[in-house]
Amino acid sequence: MKKYFIFITLLIICSVYSAELFDKIELKVNDKFATKRMIDKYNQFLNLISQDKLSRDATIKNLANTFVLEYYLEEKSINISDKDVNRQIDELLENNKMSDINTILLQLKSKGLELTEKEFKDFIRKQIVIKKAQEYVILKDMRDKLTIPSDDELKDFYNKNKEYFKDQTTIKISHLVKTVSDNMGLKEKIAIEENLNNIAKKLRNIKNIEIRIKEFESEVQKNASEIYKKNNGDLGYFDEEKLKSIFPQYITALKMNKGDLSNVVVTQYTRAIFIVTDKKGGEILPFENVKNRIIDILLYNKGAKMFMEWLDKYSKKYEITVR
Repeated sequence: MKKYFIFITLLIICSVYSAELFDKIELKVNDKFATKRMIDKYNQFLNLISQDKLSRDATIKNLANTFVLEYYLEEKSINISDKDVNRQIDELLENNKMSDINTILLQLKSKGLELTEKEFKDFIRKQIVIKKAQEYVILKDMRDKLTIPSDDELKDFYNKNKEYFKDQTTIKISHLVKTVSDNMGLKEKIAIEENLNNIAKKLRNIKNIEIRIKEFESEVQKNASEIYKKNNGDLGYFDEEKLKSIFPQYITALKMNKGDLSNVVVTQYTRAIFIVTDKKGGEILPFENVKNRIIDILLYNKGAKMFMEWLDKYSKKYEITVR
């Protein structure tokens, strides 16, 4: 029995040594640590969910801050429960119109990041840690320092950032679509694309926009595949979100003006051109209409700055080692 116990102990020691050898610890904050593999995966994860691309060093800094904030929340007896994590995941599923967590994992895998359910939930937990700590520090510890900006500050921000305060843009699109099949040769597909290019070129030469739109409708009836002739190719109105979800291949339409024609759009089974037949919105909103939004932005920016200054000082309580 004693020999068996010694064998098990040695096996555990060897396993730990092996894990350290093949997945070495690169970051330690007191007793919390992150391995090379975990940092690599978290870096990929952050770059997939964020618009700003993070370097590996920035990810290590992010993780170090997260570990420090975990200690802070423990100190304040604030717990991140499984319910908190599941609630955040449910929100993700709803916003992205997905059925379950496996759908998210499969989508991440298709983008080169393979995570277990446990790893994914741990990464979501880390996001919640940052959010909860920020809220507590700013709204509880520093609330008296967070003052409402003056009217002069608000107007100054508005005048410097008017392009961000535009009315929502909606566009109306019509398309001319020709179907292609796997049985078609490359030559036949190129001929279809050339035909569409020629139609677009001919229509662009029509200076009157209303006449150009009418001629586009005629071209749909003459040249589109039968199933795409309905309503002369009219697809209706779209805002950015709706267009992205239904016709992501036409997303460039948002930057086009009424009467503009696209280049040929290529998908697996179609070749198409489209025209913007109407465009609404996009005007800069008056200051009074966006005043409350600017207050929120400036308070958030000020709070974020105060939080980072606080975090830099608070982090000095901990021993942070990067190998």
